[in-house]
Amino acid sequence: MKKFSFIKIFRFALVFLPLIFGSCSFFSDSWNEPVKDYFQKYTETSAVTDYEVVSGVYEKGSGKIFVSSSQDFEVRLFLRNPQKYVFPADCLKLSFPNFDKDSAENKFGEQIDTGVVSILQDESDASVMILKYPAEFLALSETGFDISPEIRLFHPVSKADFGSYTSLRAICNSAPPLVFGAVVYKDSSSGKYVVFFNMPSKGLLSKIHSDIKSLSVNGEKTSVVLNADGTFEFENESFKVGNNSSSYSPASSVLFVEYGQAAYFVTDDVLTDEDTTYAIGLFDEAGFSSKVSTSVSSIRLDGVMVKDSSENELQTGDAVSQDENSSYATITLSPAQNASDGSDTSDSIVVYELYQGLDDTGKVLYSGKNSGGEISLKIPAGKVFLRVYSHKDLYADSIPKEFGIQVLKSVLYVSPNGSDTENTGSSDSPFATIAKTFSDDGFSDITVLGTVQLAGSVDEDVELSVANANVVISGNGNSVSSLKMAASGGKLKTDKLNVAGNVVVENGEFSVLGGTISGDITVSGGTLLLKDCAVGGKINYNGGKLILEGGTVVSDSIVFGDDSLVVYVKNLTAQKVAAISGVDSRSKGSEILVSTDGDEKSMSETCKLFDLDSEKWVLTADSSGKKGVLNSSGGNIIVQEYTLSFAAADSVKPGEKIGVSVIVTDSDGQTVQTSDLDFTNWSLKFFNHGTFTGVSSSENSIETGENWPLDSYQLFVSVEFNGSAYSSVLDVELTK
Repeated sequence: MKKFSFIKIFRFALVFLPLIFGSCSFFSDSWNEPVKDYFQKYTETSAVTDYEVVSGVYEKGSGKIFVSSSQDFEVRLFLRNPQKYVFPADCLKLSFPNFDKDSAENKFGEQIDTGVVSILQDESDASVMILKYPAEFLALSETGFDISPEIRLFHPVSKADFGSYTSLRAICNSAPPLVFGAVVYKDSSSGKYVVFFNMPSKGLLSKIHSDIKSLSVNGEKTSVVLNADGTFEFENESFKVGNNSSSYSPASSVLFVEYGQAAYFVTDDVLTDEDTTYAIGLFDEAGFSSKVSTSVSSIRLDGVMVKDSSENELQTGDAVSQDENSSYATITLSPAQNASDGSDTSDSIVVYELYQGLDDTGKVLYSGKNSGGEISLKIPAGKVFLRVYSHKDLYADSIPKEFGIQVLKSVLYVSPNGSDTENTGSSDSPFATIAKTFSDDGFSDITVLGTVQLAGSVDEDVELSVANANVVISGNGNSVSSLKMAASGGKLKTDKLNVAGNVVVENGEFSVLGGTISGDITVSGGTLLLKDCAVGGKINYNGGKLILEGGTVVSDSIVFGDDSLVVYVKNLTAQKVAAISGVDSRSKGSEILVSTDGDEKSMSETCKLFDLDSEKWVLTADSSGKKGVLNSSGGNIIVQEYTLSFAAADSVKPGEKIGVSVIVTDSDGQTVQTSDLDFTNWSLKFFNHGTFTGVSSSENSIETGENWPLDSYQLFVSVEFNGSAYSSVLDVELTK
C-alpha cells in the first residue's frame, strides 16, 4: 500500500503558499483578477436571483409559466443585494422584449400600455421586489402572447449597469372556460340521452378564448370552428348548435336554461335506470382544457350571493362606491352553502365573467373561476356587466345571475398611453385626458370630491368650467400644457403638478400645492392660493384674491392692475417665505396681510409672525430694484434657491483623515455663509477604480487606510439639505 507523506505536503506549503499569496497586491491588477471580480460582483453589485409566484392563476410547463387573465398576477423577485441598495425608478428598468405589441393591439383592437405592469422594491426588505401584471393588461395578451420580463438594475449613485434578469418565462394563456348549464334530457323517440349545455359567450370566443380548438363529451370529440364574431360551428354531426330542448324531456326535474350560445350532443346511450354521467371537455390550441360533469339525476345548485364591501347584497342596477384610496370597488361572490337535498355545496366553484358596459357584448375585462368557496373581485369604475354562477360536478349549475353594476367614480387615472374611448379610468385602464374625467363618462358626481391621479405627463390644455365642481389633480411630478379654472362655485386643487405654460383663474377656488408653473399666472376673479410652488413667469393680478403660502417663489414679478388689491400671506416660517422679484412689482409700502395661525386677519389687526420690531409687513423692492422682499424694520426675510457643491483635499497620505466642505450659492450666484445651515444624513464612501474599499462614514470626514497602495481613489459624497438630497464624486490621490 502506498503511503502519503504529510511532511512532503507541509514542506510544499511552506515553499509555495507564500509565493501564491505574496503575489497578490492590494487593490491592484494581478493574475488573480477573476477572484477580485468575483468578490466585487457578489459584495458590491445587485441582481435578481430567483422568483416565486405570490398570487394569480397559472400553470407550469416546458420551463414556462402560463398565466391566466382571470386575476392580477403577482411575482416576488429575490435580490442578491449585500449593500442593501434602494433602487429608485430611474435605476430600475422593466421591458418585455418578446411581447408582440403590434399583433396584440391588432387582435384586440386596443392600444396596450405595458407601463401598467409595475415593479417595486419592498420598502421593508431591500432583497425583495414585487412584479405585478394587472388582469386588464393580461386580458389583452391572451391566446399565447409572450409577456416574459427583462429586469435591468443600475447602481443608485454611479448608474453602473448591474445587468439584466430574463429567467422568468411567462406566456399569457388561460385555460378554456367551462361550458355551463349542462343538463341531460331524454329522446323518447330514439330511446337515447341528449346532453344540453351553453358554450362560452361571443365576447369570450372572439377575443380571450379565440384559440378554442375542440369539444368532447365522454371522449367523443368534435372540432370547433370559430367565427370572428365569436359564433361557432361543429364538424361532428352528433354535436348541434342551438336549443332544441322543447323536443325532448328532462331526465330529472332540472330544466335546461339557455344563456348565450346553446348547444347539445345527441348520444348513443340507451335510456336506463342507472345514474349515467357525462363529462364535457373544452380544449384550446395550446393543449389546455376544462371539464365539467353532469348526470341524469342532477339537482340544481342555488344561486351565488353577491355582496359589496359593506356586506350589502347587490341587485342589478345597484351603485357601488370605490374602495377608499382606490379606483376599484371590491365585491364578494359566495356559493350557496347547501343544495335542495341538504347536501353541502359550500365548496362549489364560482365562475364569473366581467364585461365593460351593459351586457356581454362589451369589452371583456376578465373572466375565470376559483377553486371553490368564496372569492373577491375588484371592479373598475364605471358601468360593468357581471355574469356569475356556481358549479359542482354531477350537480346542475346554478341559474346565472347577471348584474348591471355601476361603480361610482371618485378616483380616476390619466396616462399619456391611456384611451378615452376604450378604457375605464382605473389605474390599470387609464383615460388619455383629464378632460375625460370632467365629462359625463368621468366622475359619477363631480360636485363630490373627485381625484385625478396623473400617471404621466400629458400634452393637454386643461380647463375646469363645471359649476360647483370639486376636483383634486394629483400630478405625481408630471405635467400638463396649461390650466384654466373657470368653475363658478367650484374648487380645484393641484398637488405636485407641473404646468408647462400659463395658468388662468377666473372663478372658484384654485389651490396649487407644490410643483412648478413655467409660464405666467393671470388672476381676474376667484381665489388663487400658491404653496411651495415655483412660478417661472409673472403673476398678473387683476381681481379676486391672491394668497401666498410658505415656500412659494415668483421668479419674475407680481403685476397689480389695481392698487386696492391685497396679497394675503399665510403660514410663513423663517426658512420658507414667499420671494417676489421683478422690476414691475407693486410699489413700495404696499401692505400684506399676515397670519400666525393660517386665518386671514384684517389690516387693522396686529399681525405678528416673527419677533421683530414691526407689527406690519410690507412688500417692497430692494435697493437694486430687481427683487421684491417681505420687509419690516426688523430686517428682510426672503427664501432663496440654493446650489450645493463639495470640496476636499485632492491628495492625502495613507491613514490621514480627509474632510469634506459644502459650498452653497444662492440664485444670484452669491456664496452663502454655511455656519447657520443644517446639513443632515452625511454619507461618505471610498472606492478604488470602481471597487468599494469597505470604508464609509456618516459624518463629513473620513479616514483613509494606512496600508492602502498609492493610487487614485473616488470619494462618493451625499448629504441632505433643506429637504433635498445632493451628491457628488470627488477624486482623491494617495501620495507619499
